[in-house]
Amino acid sequence: MKSTRSFMRMLNRFLIILIGIVFIGCNELPFKSQIKGVWKLEKRVNKQYVDDDFFGTQYPTLFDFKSEGDLYIKNFGYQDTLYSWKFISDSVMLFMDKEFHIKKINNEEMVVEFEQRNETYLYFFTRPYETNLTLPVESIKAKLIGKTWTVTDTTGMAWMKNFEYFKNGIAIYRYDVKKNNTQNLQDEIWGVENYKGYTFLYHRDDLMTGNGNIMSNYQLLDVKDKSYVLLNNDFESREIQFKAKEISSHNKKKLIIGSWVSKNDASEFYGKYLSQRAIGEGLNTLFDGNLYFDFSSSYLDYRLEAKDTYMKSWILSEDGKTIVTGSPLSDGYVKGERIDYYDVLEVSETDLIIKLYHSSIYDSKDSTNYLLNIIQRFKRVIQ
Repeated sequence: MKSTRSFMRMLNRFLIILIGIVFIGCNELPFKSQIKGVWKLEKRVNKQYVDDDFFGTQYPTLFDFKSEGDLYIKNFGYQDTLYSWKFISDSVMLFMDKEFHIKKINNEEMVVEFEQRNETYLYFFTRPYETNLTLPVESIKAKLIGKTWTVTDTTGMAWMKNFEYFKNGIAIYRYDVKKNNTQNLQDEIWGVENYKGYTFLYHRDDLMTGNGNIMSNYQLLDVKDKSYVLLNNDFESREIQFKAKEISSHNKKKLIIGSWVSKNDASEFYGKYLSQRAIGEGLNTLFDGNLYFDFSSSYLDYRLEAKDTYMKSWILSEDGKTIVTGSPLSDGYVKGERIDYYDVLEVSETDLIIKLYHSSIYDSKDSTNYLLNIIQRFKRVIQ
């Protein structure tokens, strides 16, 4: 009987230890095992604005937590980085020399909190979606280029009605400005990249060239000749479909090619936000005189009256509404082109009316920035 009691006591101790080990293991494994693998960074938000949908910065970035303790950060369009990572407690990770507190994690999403410059921020991550998309990146780009795209479901991304992607890595899009019932035009740097079988369409800015305005990153779920579907986790209807617009054929490029002249003077509008101080100090000058444009099939030579001639590359959008130009940067440290664009308001055999979005030309000889009329009314020059 005594030996039986001793055996039962030993068995009870063993069971208690075993239960403790299982409990500790279960307490740690959900964080340590679930975090490994690829996560898409949706946005970074200052904690005090976390309930406001307007705030939050998107990044074209993936985090790949590897089992051996390496953290590979895939930065689309930029240089990738490699860090080490480890848990310093059950719910606190250490990487990039910062403590990241896991606030939520499951099979689909993760939220971590961290401190930076006496502010508290949240990173929101999602897992990439398993898809059947097997098209190579270059084939996807080829399908996107040369079409004007519009969103079909306007509940989430209604502003994305006029997108066009160009071979030079620039995308342009129009959106409505309800305040004054007009449309604005913006350019973005775009790209398509695949990482570990997941394919993404991203936009980013480039501080060196000054191109681009926003950063975004959407996983592509499907791409066809006249449609594509991307995943947007910010909206209830997560799968957002785009379709190619039916554009009637036009011959605007043939009409635009040639030589043109436009008179600039005070009878036309120079712009709403003019620095009177810069004008008074001679840094900006309201240009009074002729502006000359000479379009060939690929390049635009332009000059102010009695000033030097400059050259840009140019492309006409598929719908014929936008001229996109690229000026080579002269700084040896920066490679690329500075992008500009014009609205084509009217074109005929004799007239070309365009709207300038960056309505100035800098003349290096006299170190003066000449301000131009916003609307340019060109007349064809007969050679």
